[in-house]
Amino acid sequence: MRIAEAADHPFALYRGLIDLGRAHLRRGDLPSATRVLERGLDLCRTWHFVGGTPLVAAALGASYALAGRADEALPWSQAVEEFRSRKIHTRPGSLSCVRG
Repeated sequence: MRIAEAADHPFALYRGLIDLGRAHLRRGDLPSATRVLERGLDLCRTWHFVGGTPLVAAALGASYALAGRADEALPWSQAVEEFRSRKIHTRPGSLSCVRG
């Protein structure tokens, strides 16, 4: 992520943020996961990474839900459905962290 930030490469930074956020989520470090994933979602929105937005949003929703923040998690449940409705999945196991 430091290299992506130094190179001012938003897509590489997005990839680093989603992977780091999901790693924090899997470890149960919900505050770190939430912080990283919120940053990733902001980046997706700013740079219009349409393909990445549902992936980040679904992981962020899972982080909120696991932290007991159901009101904040509920709007992101649509992201999970959007991801699952795609005909082509480049990362089909990416939501395995929310399936338990």
